[in-house]
Amino acid sequence: MIDVAGELSARRGERFEDDTHAARNLASDVRCPAELVGELQRLPGFRNVPIHEYVALDMSRVMEALARLDSIDRFVEIVAKIESEAG
Repeated sequence: MIDVAGELSARRGERFEDDTHAARNLASDVRCPAELVGELQRLPGFRNVPIHEYVALDMSRVMEALARLDSIDRFVEIVAKIESEAG
């Protein structure tokens, strides 16, 4: 999702400073509902987090994210529509 959001931003000539900003730029496309953009812009923060000297996944965040996979499915449908319209 992060790379695709960045690609879509670049295609529209929109600048973005980081992955969250690229996801936020999705709101400029009328096919992306604001509530979906709100969910998607949280995904770039889903990264490995440092625990003491080690880096590990925060499993509570993993489980929380897995419960919200429908937003990814909706995003995939929107990107497919964008691409089909682009020809």
